[in-house]
Formats: sequence, C-alpha cells, structure tokens
Amino acid sequence: MSVWGERKPPGVRSHFDFAPTRLIVLVMDPIDELREDMRRAGEEAREQRAADLAAGIARVGGSLDHPDYLRAYLRSGAVLLAHARATDSLDEFAIVCCYVQRHALELLIKELLSLFYGLADDRDALGVLVCEPVTSTAPSKNARKRHTTEHDLELLLRDLHCARQRAVDAGDQWRELPAELDALVAEFARLEGGIAETFRYDTVRLLKAQEISVETASGKEKEKEKEKEKREVLRQRTFKDEAVIPVADLQARLEALVEVLFWKQDDDLRSPIDSLGYELVTESTHLTDMLWRCGGLDKVVADGQ
Repeated sequence: MSVWGERKPPGVRSHFDFAPTRLIVLVMDPIDELREDMRRAGEEAREQRAADLAAGIARVGGSLDHPDYLRAYLRSGAVLLAHARATDSLDEFAIVCCYVQRHALELLIKELLSLFYGLADDRDALGVLVCEPVTSTAPSKNARKRHTTEHDLELLLRDLHCARQRAVDAGDQWRELPAELDALVAEFARLEGGIAETFRYDTVRLLKAQEISVETASGKEKEKEKEKEKREVLRQRTFKDEAVIPVADLQARLEALVEVLFWKQDDDLRSPIDSLGYELVTESTHLTDMLWRCGGLDKVVADGQ
C-alpha cells in the first residue's frame, strides 16, 4: 500500500480520499499485486535454488513443504539402480538399493495403515460428537505400537489386512489389496531371511520367535492377534552364502505397486489415480471437514488421534 498525493500514478486506483489534506491512499489492483508477488517469489526461489545447488545445500521441510518420504525413497532406489548399472557396480550397490526399496515398501504399508487408523479414530470421534453409535474399527493397542515401532514387513502387512477387513466388516466397501503387495513382501522376507536389519548391517541379531496369543479389544468386539515374543539368541553375519538379488526387478515391481495403490510416476508431479490410497485420502478429507463443522477437530488433535 502506498500514499500518494492527489495525482494518481498509472495502474493504481484509490480506495480512500482523506479531506482536507487531499491525500489519497492508493493500492495496486489486488490481482496485479498477487501476480507481482508470485513473479518475485518465483524469481527469488529460482535464484535461491541455483545458489543452493552450487553450494550443495538442500532445504527440507516447513509448514507448506513437508518431505514426501515414500516418493523420496522410491525415486532414490531408481537413481541408485541407474547409477549402479551405468558404472557396472550392481554387486556393490545391491544391498543399499534393496534397503532403500525395502524401506519404501515399509513406508507404503504404514501409509495405508495411517489412513485406515485415522479414519477409524475420526469416525469414533464423530460418533461421540453427534451422539450416534458407531461400530469401531480402531486397532488394538499393540497394533498401534507396531505401526510406529515395528519394521517386520510381514507383521505390518498382516495388520494392514486386518485393518481393511475390520472396515469392510463394519460396512465399508474398500477394494481388495493387490496380491502383488503380498508377493513383494514375501520376496523381501525371503531375501532378508526374516531379519529386518539384513540390508542395514553386516552383523544382525538372530531372533527366536515364539507365537503367543494375546486377547485385545477392538471397539465392542474382541479379536485375537498373535504377537511375536522376540528374544535375542545370537548375532550372525549377513550373506554368509552368495545371494542372487533381482535389484532391477524389485524396483520395477515396487514402482508398479505404488502406481496401483497411490499415484502414477511423473517427472515432477504426483498424479492421483483411481486407487485405494486416493479413496482413503478422499474419505479422510470428508471426515475432517465434518469434524470441523461439528467443532470436534480440536479435541481430536488434543487427544493425539
């Protein structure tokens, strides 16, 4: 906003006329001002990006630019694979490629779990606000803990199947999880020998698993889930015998799976498609809007749900 005399510069219009001083407060057209701000911001961003690139600096995070971990790990796997092939170093980079791919798969499963668990919590909260009975599909305490602390792909996948089935039993019509998800989890479990740290360390803990039955509550219904009681037995070196790892095939299958469950791959953008992930996000947005309208979202956030 600028203060001018009675003579108006071109391209601006007056909003106030303060007599008797005859000072007229003038502002640029709001649309023109917005365009100018966007142009300047774009120029500054390009200059900053060029300077950061030259200095080897990355800028991560912020209120409007939270890192997309799944996409970052997925694309990193592709970059590593391309470099390994170009430099004839697949044997050297194989374990790193597989770790990045495996972690992307873990993030994919946990993202779907987050959506199912979030929907269950929001529906429970909404039911309380509108005083209507709800068939809770919330996970057990142990399942919630696994969601944030567990790295065993098979356990996490089992929790995902259970979360979807609870929602379907309650009346939802979510599409089936693709069989390729189970197949890819089984392939990584085979390669790592049932030890989640295989691609991270050259020496890992060998754990003996004993199946025990734990009674848990899920809403008004009770379910039984099997927890693995893990006990350290000894430590062993990884890959004592030669392993053949289909690094390129794993990357291709992982990228195809992400397209089926979430979004198509573009150079710089994510394109939403008709998928389970997209449907879950859409329903989550709808429930969030309803909670806002009912004035209950603040309580949900305060309760950590």
